[in-house]
Amino acid sequence: MLQKSLTISDSLQAVADAVADNDAAEAGRTDTKEPEKAGKAAKKEEKPAEMTALKLRFTEAAGFQVLDFFAEEDIVRLEDGGFEVKAAFTPGRWLTGFILSFGADARVLEPEWLKAHIKKEAEKIRKIYDI
Repeated sequence: MLQKSLTISDSLQAVADAVADNDAAEAGRTDTKEPEKAGKAAKKEEKPAEMTALKLRFTEAAGFQVLDFFAEEDIVRLEDGGFEVKAAFTPGRWLTGFILSFGADARVLEPEWLKAHIKKEAEKIRKIYDI
């Protein structure tokens, strides 16, 4: 199980890195962390994407996905049957979508800026569906 989790976790990071690079390229940037300031030219040098440490909480219902997506050493089983996960991913659109794909079964605990970002995206979704 450990090898499978590590492989899937590594694959998820590879996808996240590729999407972050694509998002940056579409925006005319090479820095995947922050958008370029208006009026500045895109940087010519490629920078490695920076990883962001995350702390996530999942409900028991998301258990199979959590155990498939994350390495065993990154997962703590909680008394209520849920899971707490510490992992690192490249910030960007892929990460937002990945977290939102768990619906109400996932909650960002850290970092605060990502928690606020997910909340903002959820609010946009709520407005689209007139909820």
